[in-house]
Amino acid sequence: MISIRLIKIATLFTAVLFSSAASGSELTEGWPVSDNNRLRLNTSINTTGGYVRLGDVFSGFLSRPEKIIAQAPAPGQRMVLSAKWLSDLAHTYGLSWQPTSQYDRAIVYQPGYTIAPEDILEAVRTELIQLGMPKDYGISSYTRLNPVTIAASAPHDIRIREAFFDPTTDTFSAVAEIPPGTPDAQFVMLQGITYPTATIPVLTQNVGKNTVISANMVENAQVRLTDIKRNTITDISYLMGKAPITFLQAGRPITESDVAQITLIEVPVANRSLRRGTLVTEKDVRWVTLKDADLTNDVVVDKAGIIGHITRHNIRPGQIFRDHNVERPTIIQRGALITIVWNVPMMSLSTQGQATEAGGMGDTIRVLNTSSKTAIFAEVIGPQKVRVSSRQTAMR
Repeated sequence: MISIRLIKIATLFTAVLFSSAASGSELTEGWPVSDNNRLRLNTSINTTGGYVRLGDVFSGFLSRPEKIIAQAPAPGQRMVLSAKWLSDLAHTYGLSWQPTSQYDRAIVYQPGYTIAPEDILEAVRTELIQLGMPKDYGISSYTRLNPVTIAASAPHDIRIREAFFDPTTDTFSAVAEIPPGTPDAQFVMLQGITYPTATIPVLTQNVGKNTVISANMVENAQVRLTDIKRNTITDISYLMGKAPITFLQAGRPITESDVAQITLIEVPVANRSLRRGTLVTEKDVRWVTLKDADLTNDVVVDKAGIIGHITRHNIRPGQIFRDHNVERPTIIQRGALITIVWNVPMMSLSTQGQATEAGGMGDTIRVLNTSSKTAIFAEVIGPQKVRVSSRQTAMR
């Protein structure tokens, strides 16, 4: 009796074991469930085909990971799989998975490659040349062309079909197949006009006033012959070193009156607000590049005319320094007694005088010879000392 009861218990245990394994067949195919083989949701999915498969959405042991469960999004687009959709999917295929919250989701993205309208038109133009259109002709579509996005894994080729060129009316028609020979090929119908062109230099980027044009800012391009004026620049070397006198747009013809040869100069400006009476130091000055023709004669262009000088007015940040904005520090006060000197090799003559004007180092001021009571002009060369250019001037 005991042995019969043990056999029944063993049989029942075996039935329960196999029943439990069968209920999760999509998950483990009979393998015991553990943390290593438990199903996991892939929240970010990249697909390169036209479909989303079960193995794309879940990681773990699946009996049919290749099972197609949804259409993939269009190339370059994405699709969001919500928590409810994922829960229904797991229930449908008997998977041991449930969302942890309503915010669980998976995002499916199909990488795409974009064919630009310019590439489509160039493919059509190449085909029309084979049909007899002149090589120096350009084409323009009647309607605006949109970019075409295809799967990144698809061929990036463009096949032109049913191309037609009418030399009498200078019109064309064609169909572009992208990518050619594939089930997902897109067909773009084109109709438009053809026109003669000329090769001229154009800017590759918008350029503002006073920006010096360099070689990397210019390229040769095909432009409609009707857009070219009498003074349009046709030689790319003519543009080098010149600058626009106004804003110039990229890709447009440039005329000789649009640009000018300019000389740029480094000019010191105030680096911060400077109050009247401030001694200007190196840190108070920064340098900017300006067009020489835009500067007046009183603009200070070297730091020797600023550093060590005193501001005569309040100066705002970025303001150009002009001669009347600064002055040398006063080292001789008006009315001060001074020494007037005249220097020659091996000899120096001096006499006493009085300053009738205040001045700084290097300034020319009016002084009075106290012996002769004669007013003369002299250069300030130090504290209480001035110099004259001749002996007669000094002594009279």
